[in-house]
Amino acid sequence: MNGRLSAVPVILRWRLPTDHLTADTFASADGSTRSVIVRASLQWRAEGSLTMSPACRVAALARRQLARVTCVVCNMKISRPQPATIISIIALVMASTGSAVAAVSFARNAGAVDHKSAAGSGSTLNHAAGKLITTQAKGAGKGKIAAKYLDLAGVAGGSTSTFGRSFEVADNAASVPTQIGGIPGLGPLTATCVDQDGNAGVEDPQTMITFQNTSGDAVNQSRQIGGANPAIGAVLNGTVSSFNINGSSTFELHLERKGTNYFVHGVVRQDGRGSSAASCLVYGVTLAVSG
Repeated sequence: MNGRLSAVPVILRWRLPTDHLTADTFASADGSTRSVIVRASLQWRAEGSLTMSPACRVAALARRQLARVTCVVCNMKISRPQPATIISIIALVMASTGSAVAAVSFARNAGAVDHKSAAGSGSTLNHAAGKLITTQAKGAGKGKIAAKYLDLAGVAGGSTSTFGRSFEVADNAASVPTQIGGIPGLGPLTATCVDQDGNAGVEDPQTMITFQNTSGDAVNQSRQIGGANPAIGAVLNGTVSSFNINGSSTFELHLERKGTNYFVHGVVRQDGRGSSAASCLVYGVTLAVSG
C-alpha cells in the first residue's frame, strides 16, 4: 500500500500541469486522473512538492464514498417474493381492473334504462327496434309518443266531448230548454231548470235532461240516475228522451247506433234550495267508441 501511495505524486505531476491540487483541478480532470487524486487524498501530505487544497481533498473523499455506495447498490440482491406478496399484488391489479371496467361500462350506459338507450322521436322503426322512444319535442304531439311506435291493433278508436252549463231558477216557473252539449252523430243534450215550490220567493230547483235523436235511425238507450236501476229502451228518430233529477246527483246514458257506442256521464248540482236565489249546474263528458 505504501509503495502505491508513494508513487501517486509522480503520477499526478506527470498528468497535471500543476503541483497544487485544487477543487477546480479535480473537476477538470478525466476519470482515471480523478481516481489517482482519490488515492492521493488518503495521504494527508503528499510526497515531494505536490500539495492538495482542503477543497480538493473533500471532493476526492466524496467521490470515494460515492463509489462505495454504488458498489453496495450494485451488489444488492433482490430476494424472491413470498407467495402472500404475489397474491396481494394480483388482488390489487384485479381490483383496479374491475374498477376501470365498471367506469367504462357506466360511461357507455349513462342515460340508459335497464341497459337500453333511447331512440329519438322520428327514428325509423328499424332503428328504434329494441330501444326506448323519446316523446315528441314540438308540434301538436309535444310530450307524447308518436303513434307510429304504438301497436293500436284491436284498440277501439273513439272521440270525446264535454258539456256544461249553469242556470238561475225562475221563481214559480221553468227556464227555457238550453242546449248544454251534444252527442256526436246522435243529437243534442238540453237542460231545463224548474222551480217545484209554488210559494213566492221560495225556490226548489229540479233539473230536466233531454236527449233529442237526430241521427236518422233508432237509437238503443240505457239510462241511470244515481245508483238506481237503469231504464232500458229505444229512442226513435226525431223523438226525445227526458228525465228529471231532484236535488244533486249523477246520471249516465249508454246509447248505441249501428255498432257505435256512446257514453254520457253527467253531474247535476242544485244550490240554494229554499231560498229566493236557487240555481242548477249541469256538466259532464261524452265518449263515442267504434269497433
